[in-house]
Amino acid sequence: KAVVSTQSGHYGRGDYFAVNLPGYPDNIRRRESGGYWLGMAAIRRHPFSLVDSLAPYPQVRATLTKILPYFLLRSLASQYGMVVVLDEFGNIMDSLQDPGGLVIPSSSEIAEHDGVLYIGSYYSSFIGKLRLKDEF
Repeated sequence: KAVVSTQSGHYGRGDYFAVNLPGYPDNIRRRESGGYWLGMAAIRRHPFSLVDSLAPYPQVRATLTKILPYFLLRSLASQYGMVVVLDEFGNIMDSLQDPGGLVIPSSSEIAEHDGVLYIGSYYSSFIGKLRLKDEF
């Protein structure tokens, strides 16, 4: 279950803010117009997701990330850029998507300033810049 908890560093304690997300959340930032921007490090694949299937076994997941080479772990994650717009209650209101990951393969950091959305990724050597329109 991909979730955003209301208490940083206290997974499993407190209330959940957003559940059953379409991907694995990385960072959440306030929107200038209200609500939140949520970057997705990777999307969830259906019907099978290795990360979801290992969720009940955090020690196994932690061990695999330490012993498997980075390039292999990266090849398991789909290149699919996604930023989700959440309302103040954690409901998904909209999303920005790059299905092929051609421009933004993953969104690990989001920042909004003066009508421009800046999107950072661990896998890019640049920061994406998107001028927002009135609907966002």
